[in-house]
Amino acid sequence: MDRTQQDNLLLIMVDSLRPDYLGRRHRGRPVTPNMDRLAREGVFMENAFCPMPSSAPSRASIFTGRFPHSHGVRVNDMPLAAGETTLPEVLESSGYLTAAAPKLDEGFERGFRRRDIYDAYTASRGDESFPDEAYLITGSAVDWLEEAMDPWFLWLDYESIHEPWSPPEPFRSIFTEEHDAEEIGSPRMYRPDLSESEVAHVRALYTAEVAMMDENVGRLLEKLEEEGLRESTLVVLLSDHGVFLGEHGFFKKPPFLYDPLMRSTLIFSLPGAVPSAVRVKSLTQIVDVMPTILDLLGMPAPEAFQGRSLKPLFDGGEEVHGAVFMEFCEYRGTAVKAVRTPEWKYIHHRSVGDLPWPGDFSPREVFRRAGLERDMLFNLPEDPNEGQNLFSEKMDIGNKLQAMLLDWMIDTEV
Repeated sequence: MDRTQQDNLLLIMVDSLRPDYLGRRHRGRPVTPNMDRLAREGVFMENAFCPMPSSAPSRASIFTGRFPHSHGVRVNDMPLAAGETTLPEVLESSGYLTAAAPKLDEGFERGFRRRDIYDAYTASRGDESFPDEAYLITGSAVDWLEEAMDPWFLWLDYESIHEPWSPPEPFRSIFTEEHDAEEIGSPRMYRPDLSESEVAHVRALYTAEVAMMDENVGRLLEKLEEEGLRESTLVVLLSDHGVFLGEHGFFKKPPFLYDPLMRSTLIFSLPGAVPSAVRVKSLTQIVDVMPTILDLLGMPAPEAFQGRSLKPLFDGGEEVHGAVFMEFCEYRGTAVKAVRTPEWKYIHHRSVGDLPWPGDFSPREVFRRAGLERDMLFNLPEDPNEGQNLFSEKMDIGNKLQAMLLDWMIDTEV
């Protein structure tokens, strides 16, 4: 294709989508055939990590290329400050038609010219019933794409596989068995007492939600092809964070920065510009998304970026990051920071609050019950499940990673 013409951008955000749930099979059938196809047609970052396991802070990092303690959205329901330069603002000022569905929090709406496509679509459907909000989001996108003028940027924010997990039919029947125990769609954050069958049922409910979401991704890709837009559209599929599904006895998102919670899904696909069937094992971060997108679209990066373009990794270039950084900014007395290299992960619990979370335990109660410690160090090649804390045995390595964490905090404080 002629790359002198500006490419479009479709950003598909799927809340809580774990990358290890792509490529799975259930009774011989693929769970995520459309996401798998997208990965085959592009670059799949297998070791992408979120900056913080909370929706608004992570989304703000996607929009700004900066960490939560820097852009200021430290917890959910905080506005994105007016002084932050965002991806939609950059694209809108460059002539893009920008649109989003379904909703935008305060500050996140800047740069979006069309914020009404979801409301317009739902109003047009009247009392028609849909199995999940995902189908309304996808329907609004499909309608809008029929009229969108190039170049365009469309942000779609799906919360469908966020807990509580209650998949619609036919996905529930396909992926879950009849379960004798009490229905478990949203267990408390620490439930090591659940039986193997109960944990399997929770995971099956989650898998069914993922399969439902995959169907919607397929519809979006089909529409791009139908409109002749696939070859000129950069598609980025990503998640804001992962989720616990029984690892360490945890469920949902208690603020303990183990890999199942901190891994994000991240795929880039643009025929002719992004190579196909590439799986990158190097460490990457969600703050790299905006720099990478602008690089692929041929636009300069704002100086305030704290992420880096991942484009050098597409063709097997040298690592972009020797380490990635994570945090849980202070919320109800809990504050945690972490650094991860390919070999080691260090987690520092600055404080753990004793205020119960709504309808759940307090982090301090979980911290105590799970036997966690203030400083935790894991040898990842030998202990990929992060089960043996070596901090007291490997103080030299722990001190080195502490220094890296402190340097990162100082380097990114503004």
